[in-house]
Amino acid sequence: MTQTKWPPAIPARFTNKAFRLIVMRRPRDQDLFEEKSPWRYHAIASNRENEDAAITMEWYSKRGDASENRIKDLKLGFGMDYMPCGTFEANAVFFSIGVLAYNLYLGFRSDALESGWERSQIQTVRWRLFQTAGKVVRHGRKLFLKISAEALEIFARIRERRARIMKEGGAVPETS
Repeated sequence: MTQTKWPPAIPARFTNKAFRLIVMRRPRDQDLFEEKSPWRYHAIASNRENEDAAITMEWYSKRGDASENRIKDLKLGFGMDYMPCGTFEANAVFFSIGVLAYNLYLGFRSDALESGWERSQIQTVRWRLFQTAGKVVRHGRKLFLKISAEALEIFARIRERRARIMKEGGAVPETS
């Protein structure tokens, strides 16, 4: 782009504080039917002082995991996209239960599941664990669930990790 085609990123009337503008240029996937620039631009205004642009970009890239992806997971994975009740108090209870379920899921994902699941959203975990194809078989007055060897290995490793956590005192023991 030429200098004259660039619009001002942040108009001066919105701030009187100094900031720097970091612009990243990446190659664009070309569309067969459109003639666009071969580049895609991403700009960030930052007030982080004395920091390399690459470090600022890395920090900025992580922000989605810290908030936006969690909100998306709550809304889509736990039905928190709308509040079902007409009163604030009832909606607060509904949302608190949803957040509790989400926090239990995060604990399950970090403690019971192996590496490789850290960034999995609830839909992925449901798909890979709970929506497993199987067949219920009756044999010798007992019911058995036949599942794939891969799914059986995943469930066995989850049970082993859960047992190890219980043995290490990671959970509150039952009291009678």
